Amino acid sequence: MAGQTSISAAPVKVTDLPSGANHHWTKNIIASADGSKLYATVGSNSNIGDNGMAAEEGRAAIWEVDRATGNKRLFASGLRNPNGPGWEPQSKTLWTVVNERDELGNDLSRTTSPL
Repeated sequence: MAGQTSISAAPVKVTDLPSGANHHWTKNIIASADGSKLYATVGSNSNIGDNGMAAEEGRAAIWEVDRATGNKRLFASGLRNPNGPGWEPQSKTLWTVVNERDELGNDLSRTTSPL
């Protein structure tokens, strides 16, 4: 028997995330094991604060969002452009790929970091 293949419920906005001019616009979401928290990645606004540091507020980070209340806290910062978060199976530590400095050639394209 096939499971549900479409969403029939109305969407519910959980919280706002930093946005605006989005040089690094991707945002990924992963849930905690119990589903009570969401972890949302937010990339930096630019490469080197091109639009001023105020435009970088709350960016280059991962936010922890309480699903029930929408309250959020900065979980990790200084990550420039985090993508593809995942839970390490044994330690249950959150990891992400961080796309660091770009337009510098192939030497500094990606690193990974435990959070």
